[in-house]
Amino acid sequence: MCILSRHPIAKVQRLSQDPCHYLWWIAIHQVRKMKEKTLTRLREERLIRIARYKTRLALLLPPQAEQFRNDTAAGN
Repeated sequence: MCILSRHPIAKVQRLSQDPCHYLWWIAIHQVRKMKEKTLTRLREERLIRIARYKTRLALLLPPQAEQFRNDTAAGN
């Protein structure tokens, strides 16, 4: 299989011999690029959602110092 070869020169030589493999190689790389872009976009969207929910949650919860005082008072 010429596509699985790790050596770039051997890959180009083998791909140039068979146009079907060359088209397959191009299609695989296009899919890989699209996948990377999609995963990057999804990761960025997830980080934005996390930041948004952190701020919303911070508004609902008491500050850390106040929460610590309440916990120690309840323990006594």
